[in-house]
Amino acid sequence: MTVVLPGPEYRNLDPLRAHDIDLLVRGERGDVLNTMRHAERLASVAAHTVADRDLLGRLDDLVAMSGVEAVAAIEVIGSLIGDDADRRLDRLVHSDDPVLRRHAVWRLGARRPLRSTIPALVVEVQRGGIDTFHAHRTLRQWSSLDGAAVLRAITTELAVADDEATRARLIDLLGAVPDRGTDEFLVDVAIDESEPASARIAAIGALGDRPGRLTDTVLVALAHDDGIVGAHAALALEAARPLPRTRTDGGLRIAQLVMAEGLDGRLSRGGRGENGGVASLLVSLGGALADHPSVEHVVTIGRGSVHEALLGPMADDRESSSFATMSIGDPARPVRGPGDAWEHVPAVERGLRRMLRLAGPIDVLHLRMADVGTLVGAEVAADLGIATCFSLAPDPHNVIQSVEGRGELDDETFERLEIEQHLWMRARLIERLGAEADRIALFPRTTSLPFLDDLGRDQRARAAVVAEGID
Repeated sequence: MTVVLPGPEYRNLDPLRAHDIDLLVRGERGDVLNTMRHAERLASVAAHTVADRDLLGRLDDLVAMSGVEAVAAIEVIGSLIGDDADRRLDRLVHSDDPVLRRHAVWRLGARRPLRSTIPALVVEVQRGGIDTFHAHRTLRQWSSLDGAAVLRAITTELAVADDEATRARLIDLLGAVPDRGTDEFLVDVAIDESEPASARIAAIGALGDRPGRLTDTVLVALAHDDGIVGAHAALALEAARPLPRTRTDGGLRIAQLVMAEGLDGRLSRGGRGENGGVASLLVSLGGALADHPSVEHVVTIGRGSVHEALLGPMADDRESSSFATMSIGDPARPVRGPGDAWEHVPAVERGLRRMLRLAGPIDVLHLRMADVGTLVGAEVAADLGIATCFSLAPDPHNVIQSVEGRGELDDETFERLEIEQHLWMRARLIERLGAEADRIALFPRTTSLPFLDDLGRDQRARAAVVAEGID
């Protein structure tokens, strides 16, 4: 068979055949990372293959096996050309199995909108957590092509939804729909005092991304409120104000992003909660970089309250480094740790854009964790033309290798880990940034990961191996 990595060599690809799918069966060794590698390659070939009965039948067999093979098969189905592949994914969206459902919702984001599937995806948005994340991103993609259908499905659900967190999730999605009727709906929610605070906060955040005479008037009025709604309105107004910046010749200006809460230069909360380990190391790294003669300034961006976010970047004792806060979460959907932040993509994106703007101009964004902050950070940096440096640590690959090495990675364990830690999606995030970041820092225990073998010579030239710690 022909297996080729992404690139111009697709001009001469053979189509995917049913017998090629045997590569996705782990066999005696049970090598999950190898299966993941084959799935990515086969999905690349599938993108140029029209689904036929034999091929889909073999993939259906793997989906029925559940576990690693099922997830790998869904990745390939999500790349195949044709309505039959669409129908498979639509059926899986209605599955009772959360792993199959999530992966089908994820893969639909790269396909054309299916009007019959939109209502089911809007239901997924209401689940919370990673389910909200996947459904929100797929519907956000689809809304650019069929915004009216997405808007209809959202308003239908809002008409009967009375739970505060559910309404906030639906309003978050509404804010991503570019339809003309969206602005007035968001204004109505923002000013309605009978709406729960979380829904109003979501609407206010979305209005901050939609500047205009009506929006500005509403936000100015709401900003006079003494409560949390007023604070969010003030934040939204500030994000829309122009802020000219002059480029100096003082050296690099670096931003680094971590989804921990309450970071500062003195590590006053170091070792507590999220502020141990990587978060503390990033604070130390920021100080070390700020002391380098070629660096003008380093801003470390974390998360905190809306009132902390309104303060903007706060300089530490060096003056060449500062700490900034994004406001993530709301009364009904608190973020107690980075894992809770997946459903808050709109707030993460707004907060990061705002802080990069206030601390700018920024030359490089340093990303580290396989989390929502890194996913959003890479996308925002690409949109703003900011270079990225990615410290590529072997998570979640190390989790897979560790459990597998102990002989404990059966289908039940894989599904549990996938539900709790989202291994497959986070692994794909790591691999994508390894291929796309402008610079890569590899740790010694990272260099043996199989997907690094796929990096070309030009990509390897962007990488350097560094010790796991700060001197």
